[in-house]
Amino acid sequence: MHTAEQDRPVDVRPAHPGWLGPWTYLGAPFVLALCLGLWGLPRQGSIWDDEAMTYDAAHRSLPGLFSLLRHNDLVHGAYYLLMHAVFRVHDGLWALRIPSVLAIAAAASGVSLLGKRLAGPRAGLLAGLVFPLPPTVQWFEQDGRSYAIVAALVVWATLLLLRAVETGRTRTWAGYTVVTAASCVLHEFAVLALVAHGVTVLLCRVGGRALRAWAVSAGVVVVVLTPFATLSWRQADQISWISTPGWANLYDFPWLMAIGVVCSLVRPTPRERPRIVLWALAVPMLLLPTALLILATFTVKPVYVDRYVLYSVIGFALPTGVALDAIWRLAERRTRRWAWLTAGGAGAAVIIGTVLVPPLRGQHTPAARDNDLAAAARVVGHLDSPGDGVLFVPARLRLTAQLFPDQFAGVHDIALRNSARSSGTRYGVERSPKDIRLRITAGTRVIVLADDPPRGQPSDLLPSEQAKKAVGRAPFRVCTVRRVQGVRITVFARPGFC
Repeated sequence: MHTAEQDRPVDVRPAHPGWLGPWTYLGAPFVLALCLGLWGLPRQGSIWDDEAMTYDAAHRSLPGLFSLLRHNDLVHGAYYLLMHAVFRVHDGLWALRIPSVLAIAAAASGVSLLGKRLAGPRAGLLAGLVFPLPPTVQWFEQDGRSYAIVAALVVWATLLLLRAVETGRTRTWAGYTVVTAASCVLHEFAVLALVAHGVTVLLCRVGGRALRAWAVSAGVVVVVLTPFATLSWRQADQISWISTPGWANLYDFPWLMAIGVVCSLVRPTPRERPRIVLWALAVPMLLLPTALLILATFTVKPVYVDRYVLYSVIGFALPTGVALDAIWRLAERRTRRWAWLTAGGAGAAVIIGTVLVPPLRGQHTPAARDNDLAAAARVVGHLDSPGDGVLFVPARLRLTAQLFPDQFAGVHDIALRNSARSSGTRYGVERSPKDIRLRITAGTRVIVLADDPPRGQPSDLLPSEQAKKAVGRAPFRVCTVRRVQGVRITVFARPGFC
């Protein structure tokens, strides 16, 4: 006799082990990312110039910070305000970097939840564990800038998008709008994730109602973002250092893209097909933000930097988790489980030990950053004598003195006319090229801090920067040269004053 139960689809997938409960696929990625973030977090007390800018700006008074944002760094204004509040609670390098560590840990848990909803608990767990592993993610997990927090907000906005499409609830769409807008206010290029979400909604054909709701959310985000984008575009000269990217500038992106696209061909086997399918979410998130930034770089203005689209790693982690889950299921069907797990664990240990750990270890040292201003300040503190002059080539390196004034107590800044805080600028207002040259030749000893190697940025060609190089000509001669990570400290002096 034919029964209704015989018509029910049979779930042929092996049952997930009992240990794979909610706390596992939420907690395990969080703990892994947290451990990787705390690994060498102080980086031996080093700080590089981007972090130094955060530290300096966030320690200004609120009127001083708003004065700065009128001239520079409006794109980071919301982040500076957040860090201003953090430093009111606790100060130091840990406070500078802990928000990024916690953000990547929260993002890893969010990726795990995304994978669970789209491909099952085990695939989600594996995706969450994969997310914090790429060197790029670990680099910015320990960086005192906004990019890790933006990535976390994009992950959780994506979760809200899935929920909103499934339920159609207005409050869920409102939550998606708020979180997406927050990510864009923290950094404008998070709007490219919104574009990727729109492509996902189109690819999945989830219905006109969901598409209209997304369009309303996108419109609200654009309205919120427009004033920030308009004002910050007037400060676009502050990204004049960005050049047209070559293969070296793409860093991890090519191999992340290749692995993500190949793994997206693997079909997950969820018990119920979600309205949004995994490949339609992952591939646009992986490819579109980077592709659009590169397109803008070649057609409008160079704007591509990998950290601006750190959240695109979501599109790598999700399909990679699904592919690893497929391998796991295949092994369960064809081999003895414990034998496979033992062999797989040994193989993973070898791979991690020989391939993964060495490059990751490098992300947790001072050598991973462009420079170390703390080390440069210590050198100056040992080299200076009362009355010495100091030059910063380029002016960006003046952050060294702004963060470590005690090490520069015995010297005077030859090129500086108005300090950064009194002028409401990042590095202060410098004197005219003529005055700089006159003040150089009037001294007997000058300490010069310069990029090592020179970066060759457009700001290096300014007349004031060229005037500082007069110290390298007679009557001065080189007394001492010291090098630390990314900074060369040279003492010039007249004969007999070395």
